[in-house]
Amino acid sequence: CPCRQSLRDSLAKLCSEMNRDLDRDLGAFESEDVSALMETYEKQAVSDLRQQLKEIVGNLSLEVDPSSTEASAAVAVWVRLDWNPSGRATQFFRRVRSQDTSVVWTRPMPTDIVLELDEISLRLDSFKMKAQTLVSQFSEEVTQSFEASSCRNSSTGSG
Repeated sequence: CPCRQSLRDSLAKLCSEMNRDLDRDLGAFESEDVSALMETYEKQAVSDLRQQLKEIVGNLSLEVDPSSTEASAAVAVWVRLDWNPSGRATQFFRRVRSQDTSVVWTRPMPTDIVLELDEISLRLDSFKMKAQTLVSQFSEEVTQSFEASSCRNSSTGSG
């Protein structure tokens, strides 16, 4: 049915995009300079989220297209971290994906992107539900769709 194929293709494309974005955003927390600023519980949360993402993607046989992982250089991207020297966490923000690696104690401008572990966790849950739907409803067709999507993405060159 053409409607079924269109739905599968749309869901596969959405899952591919969500995977790419989650991979990129978790990577911002995994960089050595950001990781050095993180509390132990934040590092564990990042590790857990990365493991969950790998498990979901493993079930889909999905490849990340590295050519499409770059964010717009015009928008500043920050990670929100906790500073917890005395048992009471204080938020701070570290700029990433830029030569400017500023640390600030106030929330960046509303036009900037702020990556937060709680928000990434919610997006990961959403990705998991969509991936489960894709696998349960289109199990035989999923691998073919992702392979076709990866071929289209790499041939169009979005970088």
